[in-house]
This record gives sequence, C-alpha cells and structure tokens, in this order.
Amino acid sequence: KYRSHTEVMLTRGAEHKYLGMMMILKDGKFRVDITKKVKDILEEFPLKFNDNDRKIMTPVGQDMFEKGDDKYLEKEGRELFHRVVAQNLFISKQGRQDIQPIIAVLCTRVQTPTEKDWSRLIRYMQWLHKTKDNTITFDAGKGLNTFEWYIDASFAVHPDF
Repeated sequence: KYRSHTEVMLTRGAEHKYLGMMMILKDGKFRVDITKKVKDILEEFPLKFNDNDRKIMTPVGQDMFEKGDDKYLEKEGRELFHRVVAQNLFISKQGRQDIQPIIAVLCTRVQTPTEKDWSRLIRYMQWLHKTKDNTITFDAGKGLNTFEWYIDASFAVHPDF
C-alpha cells in the first residue's frame, strides 16, 4: 500500500543480495555479481545467441556515433528497443560499468530508433551474451590504505576529433 513500510531486515555474513546484485566478500576481495540479471535480460530478448555465434570482440563497431538515414522502427520495435536499453542502463550502473559507452549512445536513440540502431543493439547483445559471466571485483590484497584502479581508455573515438 501507499505509505506502508516493511520491516528493515538485517543480514550478516559474507554474501548480501541487493537490487539484483550479489555482493560477496571472500579472501579479501569484494565481488559484485549481477550475472543473474544479465542472463534474465538475455533470456527476455527475442533473438537468442549461442556460444558458436560469430566472434564479437567489442560491444560496438566503428560506426557507433553515426546517425544514418535508415528507416525508423515500428511502434512495437521502438518499445522493445526502449525496454532493452533501459534494462541495460540499470545493469551498467550496478556492476557492468564496461557497457556504459554504448548504452549512453543507445539511450540517445530510444525516442526514434532506426534499423541501424537495432543492428547496433543486436551486436551489443551478442557481446553481452559472450561476457554474461563477467563480474566486478575489488581486491584489498595490498591493504586498505592502497587502492589501485586500472582502466582502459580510448582517445579520439568521436568523429569530430
């Protein structure tokens, strides 16, 4: 009911579940696992992929920012496109920060997606299928006073650079 509250539950231990994430503390490492949510998204997507599909090494091609003059998707296709992008936006903020660049681009296309945008989404979903078991792990092996973060950066990826 509106304005009703439930009892706050306390959990203790090395594993905690919150908003579809499994947070696991083991051997000085903290892991955020959202593989169940990723698999749910892949299961709901109308196209199915298998491990023998073509090898996708990145979630996007070089045409990530190209708008194109393709035909717009019909209403049903637009709604599916919007839903899938929204689901992936959620997981990009929870435990799959590696997908944020393509999801940010696809978010700009949800109002008027084209057939080209749909093909980008399919390529991304194939890559997501390939990486569906990826998790994010934080390691405190060097102590709590030392925090190292490694990132992979791409420069001059926009066509106007």
